[in-house]
Amino acid sequence: MDECRIEIMHRYPQYEVPITVCTGLVFMAEAIRKSFGGKYVRYLRKYPIRLDFGTGKIFEIAPDDSIRHIPK
Repeated sequence: MDECRIEIMHRYPQYEVPITVCTGLVFMAEAIRKSFGGKYVRYLRKYPIRLDFGTGKIFEIAPDDSIRHIPK
């Protein structure tokens, strides 16, 4: 696992910054925005995306990538 991580960091220097839970949530929201494309892009850039992992909190990622925790 460490060898793989070191190889990725060597090939792609932009990944030298550690990935935290917050950056992972932002990456997930961006993937959702890109996957919906077409006529929904305007709405996905205007309204927040809510992610529920069944942990008792809902994560709301705003269009400016700020994260808010909402209790269930």
